Amino acid sequence: MTVDTKHLRELLEKATPGPWSAIGSAGYVQAGEGHPRHNILAVAYGHDGNHQINAPGARENGEYIAAANPATVSALLDEIERKDAEIARLREALADLIAHAAGCEALLHVEPTQTLLNARSALDHSQGEEHGNK
Repeated sequence: MTVDTKHLRELLEKATPGPWSAIGSAGYVQAGEGHPRHNILAVAYGHDGNHQINAPGARENGEYIAAANPATVSALLDEIERKDAEIARLREALADLIAHAAGCEALLHVEPTQTLLNARSALDHSQGEEHGNK
């Protein structure tokens, strides 16, 4: 599954700011403070298919929706971006190391070691996944 992080960030910037919370024994989700009936964002139904707010799972679904508020989603997207940047930096460092090792082996007129072959394969596989090839 690929997540369109840019689109998700655009959506969260337009969403009602938090805090969000699940209220009552049903699946109501409210934004901010104040009277619960004035700030309802969502009503979560249960998982048994009868579409009643007091169905089994409705409260838990409401809690999950409340937990997926804009601040939480923003923090998750920030973490994804940080990890993506770190992965790109590590890939570049690995590619440089592979090039250096290959140059040393060529200079010494020896066959590539299994470690170098494994590193090349891992980098190729990683770059293929980055571009949607698996």
